[in-house]
Amino acid sequence: AVGVGVIGAGLFANGTLLPAMKGLKTVSRRGIAARTGLQVRHTGKKFGFQYCTTEPQDLLDDPDVDLVTVLTRHDSHAQHASQALNAGKHVFVEKPLAVDEDQLRSISKAYLRSRSDSDTGPLLMVGFNRRFSPLARWLKERLAGIGEPIVVNCVVNAGSLPSGSWVDDPIEGGGRIIGEVCHFVDLVQYLTSSLPVRVFAERIGRDDGDDSLVATLTMANGAIAGITYVAGGDRRYPRERVEVFGGGAAGAIENFRSAVFIRSGKRQGRRGRGSADRGHRAELQELVQRIRDGAPQPVDFDEYVSTTLATFALERSLRSRASELVEFVTSPG
Repeated sequence: AVGVGVIGAGLFANGTLLPAMKGLKTVSRRGIAARTGLQVRHTGKKFGFQYCTTEPQDLLDDPDVDLVTVLTRHDSHAQHASQALNAGKHVFVEKPLAVDEDQLRSISKAYLRSRSDSDTGPLLMVGFNRRFSPLARWLKERLAGIGEPIVVNCVVNAGSLPSGSWVDDPIEGGGRIIGEVCHFVDLVQYLTSSLPVRVFAERIGRDDGDDSLVATLTMANGAIAGITYVAGGDRRYPRERVEVFGGGAAGAIENFRSAVFIRSGKRQGRRGRGSADRGHRAELQELVQRIRDGAPQPVDFDEYVSTTLATFALERSLRSRASELVEFVTSPG
């Protein structure tokens, strides 16, 4: 089994990722670290970890920890992931990979340094789980026969955040584009098999509006995508809908519960099992299996950099009210 050490014991860890991890027989839950001793003891006992600690360094020093899972708040992701790579550990880091360009450069340097002596090194996965959803993979397989750029439209009925939420804090959370819209930038990359080169975004009500916005992404292969991210909708309406069009075909994923694909008048459908499956368990299974097999990581690191830079460009576009190139815009420090 792959020995796992977890950093972070908050709501996402307890409510989503650790329950998904608990069902994996190829995982040994070695240690868990968090700032609050009472919290980490409770989570460690609940999910069967062998020990708990308030010092993440204990996990890095543990020879039986093969994979470090970073589930802390957004501003610390790059730091913890870099330290784990420097210690020779495989890394799963929840999204986003970084909240600013300095952090993105730092984690990029750590990743490249981990491969400086050979072509192989620790694997790194960012928690963009939707591309691992069974329905996303099903739709992607059917798009393979389309030999032209496609159109992707993502509608996200995200709902509003509680007043004062740390996600909206520009330092700790990075805001909803960097912290949440990144999921759909990655999904667009997956479905179009391309990377964004230019983006545009506008927020409802402009500067004094809520978190609702519409974003447009132009992909390197000519595909185009729209992301409508809505904070002011009704929660009884489905949370996520993804549509694709091109090559005489059309398809959709409805709230990651069902999917449809139509081409030449022939309709195919697929339903998930039970509740919405956004791919949390599947992404962990994929990473663990590749660690066991000594295989390359599931998603190229350049895709993670591209997704992150695209969210930074979307933030710039909101301020400039113009389209922005997906690139670093500050010189290296």
